[in-house]
Amino acid sequence: MAKNFITGNQELVGVRIPKHPVALQLLLEFEKLGGHGVVAPSANMFGSVSPTCAHDVLDDLGERLRKEDIILDGGECEIGIESTILLCTDENVKILRYGNVTKTQIEKLVDVEIVDQNADSTVRVSGNLEKHYSPSAKIILDQKPSQGDGLIALSHVLTPEGVIRLAAPKDIIEFGHTLYKAMRLGDKKKLSRIIIISPQIDEISQPMLDRIKKAAAD
Repeated sequence: MAKNFITGNQELVGVRIPKHPVALQLLLEFEKLGGHGVVAPSANMFGSVSPTCAHDVLDDLGERLRKEDIILDGGECEIGIESTILLCTDENVKILRYGNVTKTQIEKLVDVEIVDQNADSTVRVSGNLEKHYSPSAKIILDQKPSQGDGLIALSHVLTPEGVIRLAAPKDIIEFGHTLYKAMRLGDKKKLSRIIIISPQIDEISQPMLDRIKKAAAD
């Protein structure tokens, strides 16, 4: 039963070591009490836009929390999108989900072949469904926005009259940092459509494009 709870009825388990000092301190304090790691799901409803701050978690899960539940607030997420997930069960390392750590960066650290995602479709992993990370508003890619639409695009893209600008990041790093926040803002404004102008395709933008395409899937 414990194994199924941890692995989701799979033979593998994903392990993550956080960078954030608040999360690290939590694990250290838990270890002092005899703990050996924390098993927990993401703090958002399945398939919806991931939270990037404590208030997002309260918005998503507030009605489901008990009086004794606590939301630990470590401030806004530094990166803004989910982490890279690797499968390391044989001689090749497979990327199952793209994140801030790129394939090139991984190859500099390990002397093995890196295989792109979908190389092992039998492994279930967070975020690998065709539709995921989706707000209530309909996400539309690379189209001209109409009056009343929300717009997420790099800052050099002009905002047409009557369009609600949700984010104007100056570069691809800021694009990833503000993407989910902008989607949530569109829902708070009760917009029916959000137009996203995709950034230039390269290794750094790959995880953002992956999230955008999944959010736009029907």
